[in-house]
This record gives sequence, C-alpha cells and structure tokens, in this order.
Amino acid sequence: MTDDFDIIRNTTNAFSINVPDDFNEPAGNGFVRIMVDDISVVVTPQLTTSPPIALALTSPQIVFSPTTELVGSTVVPTLYDYSTDCVIVQGRTDSFSPIGTGLWLGTERTGGVVIGNYKVWIPFVVSDTPPITQGKQIASAILTIMAIHTSDPSNITSLKFGCEKTGNPIAPVNYNDLNARVMTAAFTAVDYVEGWVTGTAYTFDITTAVQEVFNLSTWADGNVLAVMIMHGAIFTDGYRYCASYSHPTYDKPKLDITY
Repeated sequence: MTDDFDIIRNTTNAFSINVPDDFNEPAGNGFVRIMVDDISVVVTPQLTTSPPIALALTSPQIVFSPTTELVGSTVVPTLYDYSTDCVIVQGRTDSFSPIGTGLWLGTERTGGVVIGNYKVWIPFVVSDTPPITQGKQIASAILTIMAIHTSDPSNITSLKFGCEKTGNPIAPVNYNDLNARVMTAAFTAVDYVEGWVTGTAYTFDITTAVQEVFNLSTWADGNVLAVMIMHGAIFTDGYRYCASYSHPTYDKPKLDITY
C-alpha cells in the first residue's frame, strides 16, 4: 500500500501525530514510510506518535533543536528567583543581618582575633514547566555568586555549600532561628577557596545537596529551596564577601538547575 498525506503543524505547544490504522502494513506492525521534503521540528519536551510507529526517513535529515529525549525533558539552564537572604556570625547573637547588600563567607575577625564563623542562608523559589516534582532527578545545580571584595590568596578560607534540609523553609527571623537551621547531609566542600577579585562571578556545584531536597517527601514544585553556606572542616581564619539580593550594582546569587 502506498499513500501520501501531509502534516503541517506550526506551534510552540505540545502535540502528538496520530497515524490512521490503514497506514499500517502489515496489519498491526505499525510501520510507516515517511518521505520528507521539508521539515523543521523544534520539540520541547518530546515528540510522541499514536499508535507507536517505526519511521523510515529519507533525505533531508530531520534536525531537532534543542535536544529531544524520549523520556522526561531537558530544560537548562533555568534561573530561579529568590527573596530575602541573610547571614549571622555563629557565637555572636547580635549578628543577624537580613537586609545587607553583601554576604560574608568564612570567618569574622576583629583585630586579627577570630570572633566566629559566618552562616549564610539564600532562598530560591523553584517552579518550572513541566513542574519539578518530588523525587525529580536532576543533572546539575550550579550556584553562582559575585565577589564584591578583592581578597589576597594568602587569606585562606574553607567553605561548604549545601541546602537547608527541608522541603519548603520560611525565612529566618532572628539569630537563634538561623543558627538552628540544619544543612543537608550532602554538601560541597571547598577546603581552600581561591582569592577572589571584585566583580568576578564564582560558581559552585551543589547538585547532590539540591537533589537531597528534591527527594524529600515535603518537596513540591513552587516551594522554596534554601542554599546554605558555612565554614568548612579545615581551620582557617579567612573570609570572602559576595553580593546579596539587595546589592545595587553587582549580580545577585543565582541557581541554575539542569534536568
């Protein structure tokens, strides 16, 4: 059997192609030969056919842009917005700062004396289409922060980057509140942070920490995911300084998630 038919579809919405049963040869095998004259297909997240068919394609080649996957979708990178970030110095109960233009990382010193370690909390509202549901497997999660202070490389700093271990945290309201927040078991340790240069963006891979949050039973699309930055395991007395959400000039922190 040889028949011709045209399918013309110009849309940015999801759609499927239904092939009539009488195009099956032999019956039930679902084999269709498609002669392609001119086709440009942009598919997000996937192309489906009903009933399932085997495609025998001729010139020219079909090019999918961006990459099409048979299962799931690829949406990358997606920048997630966030609201109020804050920082404390652990051990200094008067240090809670939710409105500053910068976030201190590492260790606070006064006159060369170590006062305490900084603990930073940065929330992101995570929502996407298709939704990032509970248990969603991701390929990567990259945190980007911008330096607003140039630091000498000899000013050694040890940091760890993780997330608050809860599926939808609310903003801390005081020192005791933030000090009690618990970081995920998974985190990224950077024992010796390089010297920073003002105006330079620095990236940190926190994939395992973000995945741990997405795996929580309390996680749902549209929830808040809070990144936490704390002093690392190596004793150091250095610090770094990055732009907060409120900084008037430099880029605020961002989280790019690939899945």
